[in-house]
Amino acid sequence: MSSGRVDRRAVWAMADLARWQERVEPDRRGPDYLLREIMAAGLDRVVWSVRQSDDTGELEAAAAFARRRRMTLHARIPVRIGVDRTAVPSAWRYVDRRGEADPLRSSLFVESARQNRIAAALDAVRQGAEGVVLDFCEFPPHAGYHPDLIHEYVVTGGPDPRTLALTDDGFRDWCLFRAHYVTEFLYGLRKSLALLERDSGRRLSLTVRLPEDGLELNLAAGMDVQGWLRHRLADPICVSPLRWLSPGSAESAGPYVAAASETGVGVLGEIGLAPPPKVRANPVVALQRTRELYACGARGLMLEGVECAVLDGELRWILSSLSEPKHVNRLLSDQDRVRQYPVSEANRGYGVSAESAQPGSAREPFPATEL
Repeated sequence: MSSGRVDRRAVWAMADLARWQERVEPDRRGPDYLLREIMAAGLDRVVWSVRQSDDTGELEAAAAFARRRRMTLHARIPVRIGVDRTAVPSAWRYVDRRGEADPLRSSLFVESARQNRIAAALDAVRQGAEGVVLDFCEFPPHAGYHPDLIHEYVVTGGPDPRTLALTDDGFRDWCLFRAHYVTEFLYGLRKSLALLERDSGRRLSLTVRLPEDGLELNLAAGMDVQGWLRHRLADPICVSPLRWLSPGSAESAGPYVAAASETGVGVLGEIGLAPPPKVRANPVVALQRTRELYACGARGLMLEGVECAVLDGELRWILSSLSEPKHVNRLLSDQDRVRQYPVSEANRGYGVSAESAQPGSAREPFPATEL
């Protein structure tokens, strides 16, 4: 009899209570109802999206429910500051190449903005979350061309960065310079979590979620992922199929797995279960994307939009099978199932983040030339 170990990967359900409440009757809108549905679908690891306007105790209630049911619950903290999609406070806004402040984006160059996000993360774990997922996918980029940042770069001997194109030799040096402030933010959060661990006796994990644009485009957007991996500032990292750049770079998890391979940091892939506009959901496409992520070395999955999938009978049946590659392969070898959900132009793009700048969405793509 074979005694081989089962290849089981970690699958995290990223839960958004606001989206859940849009889809259910008023008497089912509490955190416990959403968590029960996630648990009934065979998932016991949850990333709870923290609303920056939350003063109703939703996170605390969700964390308490998760503890009682032996679920693991982490808090998703966006690095963008702002209530839902309202404007970022003026002092913390991203500044573009033309010197214009962007009301939708935050700048992590501003120290008070960094401290605000650290405080939000610490508040979440004090309310009961067992870890933090720091989310760089909400309106990137996060560094930009703040006048004080430009001044600091120029006085060190660098050229005016606004004159540099992405292909210029000096552009990468500028990217590393401004990404330093984002990395310092991660160091600060990691240190604060370590102090809280010491005082509370709890182990608190830090995951970073970022777009899967590729390492160089990540750096151009303020994220020195290779530096984060080298210094193990987060473990794991999660790469999201967020399509936000124009022209974009639809990478896979492969380059991240390769970069992380010598550091011991794990890499999670991600599947978007809530379809963007003009894209139809298809469970076979989701299974195919899962198989591709596991084949390139992803240690697990993040499921964005799980609050939609648990209410959709066409999707719910695959959720409990996603943790085991052999189950994914078995489902894809079932030709009756595959024929039931044919892949077409209408659903081929399924699996990308619902927050992507897709045709028909309200989100405009960010010009890569403006990074």
